[in-house]
Amino acid sequence: MQAVDQMLMAGIPDSVNAAEARIATFARDCGFDHFAYIGGRAFNASRGGHDIWAQPPTILIDYPQGWVETYHEQDFGRVDPALTNMFQRRLPFVWDAEAMGRTVEKEQRNFLLAAHDFKLSRGLTIPVYGPGGDFAMFSYVSQANPREFKKVVGQYGHTLHLLSLYYHQAISRVTRAEREETALLSVREREVLHWAASGKTFEEAGMILGISRKTVEAHMYKAMRKLDVYNTPQAVTKAILLGLIQP
Repeated sequence: MQAVDQMLMAGIPDSVNAAEARIATFARDCGFDHFAYIGGRAFNASRGGHDIWAQPPTILIDYPQGWVETYHEQDFGRVDPALTNMFQRRLPFVWDAEAMGRTVEKEQRNFLLAAHDFKLSRGLTIPVYGPGGDFAMFSYVSQANPREFKKVVGQYGHTLHLLSLYYHQAISRVTRAEREETALLSVREREVLHWAASGKTFEEAGMILGISRKTVEAHMYKAMRKLDVYNTPQAVTKAILLGLIQP
């Protein structure tokens, strides 16, 4: 549990870059060569592809640059088994590109062969779920042979699961703070947006908050200016997408 002790001693990272550096260090300390993270708020997991996200997800990649370029050029996100099946998983799972390559269709086989060429042959993928559609996926990749890989997973899989839960919360906190800093919405402006999202009129929101209808309108107008939108529905939608209010 030395990696967990180091994590707790290091405290909460103050930026996404700091979180990325720490995860990479801990992954290597646990015997893995690379890691990838994708996390955000998903509103419709059944759709698949890029449009599952209610807002652009946070993506951290510690893979070889050549693989990253190939992945994007070939649009491998369409067939990456870890991505296409990630919402069907609730617990960590291990995968082996060599073994999977014998049982999948041609496009996925080509993906797995390409990954194998970059020595991204085996990995541990950990899904993380939270409230309101919050979701993340960590993948830790090893270049070890099957026997050594099994030993590494057995020894450090639980530790990496704990680290993943911790760092997803840390990354979510940092990115949420960055979005809030960008929008600079006041507490009252968020309250007004919240009640508008709940279907309340300005008059009803004013009664709930103990302020006048005109004051509610004034707060909404300020929120619209800060969010760079032109009406209440747009303001509510953008606030939800930015994670500033809960739907």
